[in-house]
Amino acid sequence: SIWGFVVSLPVTVINSLPLVVQSAVPIGPVAVVGTAVFLSGFVLEAVADFQKNRFKASPEGKDKWIESGVWSLCRFPNYLGEMSLWWGVYAMGFPILQTKYVWTAVSPLFTTGLLLYVSGIPLLLEEHAKRYGKNPEFRAYAERTPILLPWTGPPKNKGFPKQDANKSAEGKEK
Repeated sequence: SIWGFVVSLPVTVINSLPLVVQSAVPIGPVAVVGTAVFLSGFVLEAVADFQKNRFKASPEGKDKWIESGVWSLCRFPNYLGEMSLWWGVYAMGFPILQTKYVWTAVSPLFTTGLLLYVSGIPLLLEEHAKRYGKNPEFRAYAERTPILLPWTGPPKNKGFPKQDANKSAEGKEK
C-alpha cells in the first residue's frame, strides 16, 4: 500500500545505506528524544487500543463511547500515539537523514495529515456526532475533552456539524 511505503521511508533509506555510513554518525540528543517519543507513542496507542477494546467488550460499552483511562485526556489518544510513533521514528534516524535524506520527513507528515484531515479524526468526529450527538452526556464529554492534545483546554471545534444560522438544532427552518 502507499501508506506502508511512505511511512517506512526513513527506515528503508537508513537500512539501504552501507553500515559504514550508519555507524559513522553518532547518536545525538535528537535520536534520544526520538526514541522517547517513539516509545511513548507506541505505549499510548497500545494502551488506548487495549482500553477501548476492553470497554467495547463489556456490557456498559455497548452503544456507548469510552471516556475513561487515556480517553479522559483526549478523544483520540490512539491517533496521538500513532502520530507520535512515526515522528519518533523519523527523529531517531534524523542524525543520518538530516543531510540529503531530510525529504523522508514526508513519512510522519503523511501519517499526521491523513489522521488529522482525511481518514482519521474527521470521519470519526462525523460518526460520533451522528451516533451520540443528541446525548447530553456525550456532548458534555466532547465539550470538556480536547480532540487530540491533552491538557490544551476544551476544544474550539467540538466535532459537531456547524448549524446553519437559519436552522434550529433539529434542522428545521426558523
